[in-house]
Amino acid sequence: MNDRLSIFLLCLLLAATSGIRSAQQPSLSQLRAASATSIAPDTLSPDLPLPAIPATLRTPHERASYLLAHFWDSMSFADTLRSRNPGFMEQNLVNYLSLFPHAPAEARTRAVHLLMQRAEADKPAYLLLAELAEKYLYTIDSPMQSEEHFIPFLEETARTPLLDETEKSPPRFLRAAALKNRPGAVLAQLRGLRFGTLLPRPARHPFSFLLPRPPCRRGYLQIAGFLEDF
Repeated sequence: MNDRLSIFLLCLLLAATSGIRSAQQPSLSQLRAASATSIAPDTLSPDLPLPAIPATLRTPHERASYLLAHFWDSMSFADTLRSRNPGFMEQNLVNYLSLFPHAPAEARTRAVHLLMQRAEADKPAYLLLAELAEKYLYTIDSPMQSEEHFIPFLEETARTPLLDETEKSPPRFLRAAALKNRPGAVLAQLRGLRFGTLLPRPARHPFSFLLPRPPCRRGYLQIAGFLEDF
């Protein structure tokens, strides 16, 4: 039980036994109920404390990588009061994901592995994390939307022993879709022509498109010409 709550309850009990009791003070039955429960969800601190960064880490990438690796150190997923609280988990996951653009891909992958491995201590908390990650990283109108950042979460949920094969099917499907046409991937449909790559660069036409398989060489040439102008 939280230390502050324990002190508060002790003061109330002492006041009751000494006869100092007002109409605003809780009854004995209320005190017993309070002492049998943990902290109410609305008394939770909304943010996990950030770990102290060693002074030896000076570059933004190093510091962000360290924060990601240790962001959840103060969180016990056995504490279901916090781990199953949607508001608490959502706020802290958003804080966590805000560090992703500042860390290299390898650090993000390691950090997500550590997080999801720890979350396996409680399946409802694990599923809540997976749902929130999809909401912020895969939903098209999310300001944090990024398939590159979402892939590590899909990798974890697709192989965790916590889920059965049926439960793993949706993340496996999403992973297969996200792994197609990633930045730097070769446009294999343009065989026989000059290969292009999906490099992240400013475009004159800010939209996504799918390349169907053309039935003839003329179709290939039309697509190639379009890509040259893009």
